[in-house]
Amino acid sequence: MSSSETVACDYPQFNEHFGFFLPLAGISTVKQTRENAFDIRATARLNKLYVELLRHNPDWATEERRHDMNHFLARLIFCFFAEDTGIFSGNNPFVDTIQRTRLC
Repeated sequence: MSSSETVACDYPQFNEHFGFFLPLAGISTVKQTRENAFDIRATARLNKLYVELLRHNPDWATEERRHDMNHFLARLIFCFFAEDTGIFSGNNPFVDTIQRTRLC
Protein backbone atom coordinates (compact mmCIF):
# COMPACT_ATOMS: atom_id res chain seq x y z
CA MET A 1 0.00 0.00 0.00
CA SER A 2 1.40 3.38 -0.93
CA SER A 3 0.10 5.24 2.13
CA SER A 4 2.27 3.25 4.57
CA GLU A 5 -0.71 3.00 6.94
CA THR A 6 -1.18 -0.17 8.96
CA VAL A 7 -4.09 -1.86 10.69
CA ALA A 8 -3.64 -3.77 13.93
CA CYS A 9 -6.71 -5.40 15.42
CA ASP A 10 -8.19 -8.74 16.37
CA TYR A 11 -9.47 -10.70 13.39
CA PRO A 12 -13.19 -10.39 14.36
CA GLN A 13 -12.86 -6.57 14.19
CA PHE A 14 -11.11 -6.60 10.81
CA ASN A 15 -14.32 -5.73 8.96
CA GLU A 16 -14.50 -2.44 10.88
CA HIS A 17 -11.44 -1.25 8.93
CA PHE A 18 -12.76 -1.80 5.40
CA GLY A 19 -11.62 1.68 4.36
CA PHE A 20 -8.03 0.53 4.65
CA PHE A 21 -8.59 -1.84 1.72
CA LEU A 22 -10.36 0.60 -0.61
CA PRO A 23 -7.17 1.27 -2.63
CA LEU A 24 -7.12 -2.43 -3.56
CA ALA A 25 -10.43 -1.83 -5.32
CA GLY A 26 -9.11 1.30 -7.05
CA ILE A 27 -10.87 3.67 -4.65
CA SER A 28 -8.81 6.43 -3.11
CA THR A 29 -9.67 8.63 -0.17
CA VAL A 30 -8.67 12.20 0.49
CA LYS A 31 -7.87 12.97 4.12
CA GLN A 32 -8.39 16.72 3.66
CA THR A 33 -12.00 16.07 2.69
CA ARG A 34 -12.65 13.76 5.63
CA GLU A 35 -11.25 16.30 8.06
CA ASN A 36 -13.00 19.33 6.57
CA ALA A 37 -15.29 20.92 9.19
CA PHE A 38 -17.90 21.70 6.53
CA ASP A 39 -18.03 18.05 5.46
CA ILE A 40 -18.34 16.93 9.07
CA ARG A 41 -21.31 19.29 9.60
CA ALA A 42 -22.90 18.15 6.33
CA THR A 43 -22.54 14.52 7.34
CA ALA A 44 -24.10 15.23 10.73
CA ARG A 45 -27.05 16.96 9.05
CA LEU A 46 -27.55 14.08 6.64
CA ASN A 47 -27.50 11.71 9.60
CA LYS A 48 -30.20 13.79 11.32
CA LEU A 49 -32.27 13.66 8.13
CA TYR A 50 -31.78 9.90 7.91
CA VAL A 51 -32.89 9.39 11.52
CA GLU A 52 -35.90 11.66 11.03
CA LEU A 53 -36.94 9.89 7.82
CA LEU A 54 -36.78 6.54 9.61
CA ARG A 55 -38.77 7.92 12.53
CA HIS A 56 -41.62 8.91 10.18
CA ASN A 57 -41.19 5.89 7.88
CA PRO A 58 -40.08 2.90 9.99
CA ASP A 59 -40.59 0.46 7.11
CA TRP A 60 -37.68 2.15 5.27
CA ALA A 61 -35.34 0.53 7.81
CA THR A 62 -36.28 -2.96 6.70
CA GLU A 63 -33.98 -5.05 4.55
CA GLU A 64 -36.46 -4.85 1.66
CA ARG A 65 -36.50 -1.03 1.63
CA ARG A 66 -32.85 -0.31 2.55
CA HIS A 67 -31.85 0.00 -1.12
CA ASP A 68 -34.65 2.53 -1.71
CA MET A 69 -33.53 4.60 1.27
CA ASN A 70 -29.89 4.56 0.14
CA HIS A 71 -30.92 5.51 -3.39
CA PHE A 72 -33.03 8.40 -2.10
CA LEU A 73 -30.18 9.74 0.07
CA ALA A 74 -27.73 9.42 -2.84
CA ARG A 75 -30.07 11.50 -4.99
CA LEU A 76 -30.32 14.14 -2.28
CA ILE A 77 -26.53 14.30 -1.98
CA PHE A 78 -26.27 14.68 -5.75
CA CYS A 79 -28.79 17.53 -5.73
CA PHE A 80 -26.87 19.38 -3.02
CA PHE A 81 -23.63 18.82 -4.95
CA ALA A 82 -25.21 19.92 -8.23
CA GLU A 83 -26.47 23.11 -6.66
CA ASP A 84 -23.10 23.88 -5.04
CA THR A 85 -21.22 23.35 -8.30
CA GLY A 86 -23.65 25.33 -10.47
CA ILE A 87 -25.10 22.39 -12.42
CA PHE A 88 -28.59 23.62 -11.53
CA SER A 89 -29.32 26.99 -13.06
CA GLY A 90 -30.54 29.81 -10.88
CA ASN A 91 -29.78 30.84 -7.34
CA ASN A 92 -30.15 27.83 -4.99
CA PRO A 93 -33.24 26.34 -6.69
CA PHE A 94 -33.02 22.99 -4.88
CA VAL A 95 -32.60 24.33 -1.36
CA ASP A 96 -35.19 27.05 -1.97
CA THR A 97 -37.71 24.43 -3.09
CA ILE A 98 -37.03 22.30 -0.02
CA GLN A 99 -37.40 25.32 2.27
CA ARG A 100 -40.76 26.25 0.69
CA THR A 101 -42.09 22.70 1.00
CA ARG A 102 -44.00 21.82 4.15
CA LEU A 103 -44.03 18.06 4.55
CA CYS A 104 -45.35 17.90 8.10
